[in-house]
Amino acid sequence: MSVILGFAGSNSATSINHRFVKYALKSITSEPTELIELRTLKLPIYDVDVEKASGIPGEIQAIYEKLKSSKAWVFSVNEHNGNPSAYTKSLLDWLSRKDKNFGSELKILLLSTSPGRGGAGSSRAAVASMLKRFGTENIWEFGLPSFNHTFSDEQGITDQELATDFREKLNQFLSSI
Repeated sequence: MSVILGFAGSNSATSINHRFVKYALKSITSEPTELIELRTLKLPIYDVDVEKASGIPGEIQAIYEKLKSSKAWVFSVNEHNGNPSAYTKSLLDWLSRKDKNFGSELKILLLSTSPGRGGAGSSRAAVASMLKRFGTENIWEFGLPSFNHTFSDEQGITDQELATDFREKLNQFLSSI
């Protein structure tokens, strides 16, 4: 059975985006879900010389197969200095080298969060733009600002207005599947 696959584009053991995507998947009760922790995989930084010499690394082949076999993604993007992390960028670079249109027919709930008031919005926008370049047309976006003040692992999103906005995006995403 095909699942909704959730993951964060972070290689940090303390990733708040991983915590956020975990919450998002727990909020989905109508579909089977699976959480993967990308940081446990040895994803190499994209390197054209490695690709020329050895082709697509086995780790990338394996994650590509898992991602492509999923029904949809819940993907939470982190931010480093206003941009996607090198880890996220490298993952997308490798996937695009495997299949330039890896995102076609894919449905994605694209999330982001950060300790700041922007909620990693610029990083999320950059990743949304990249995903569209790789064929993804169905993207629903939600950013959670001020993570340390608006989220708890026990309650989820603690700000009522943000919780309502999140639920609305989640429902739009789910109704498309």
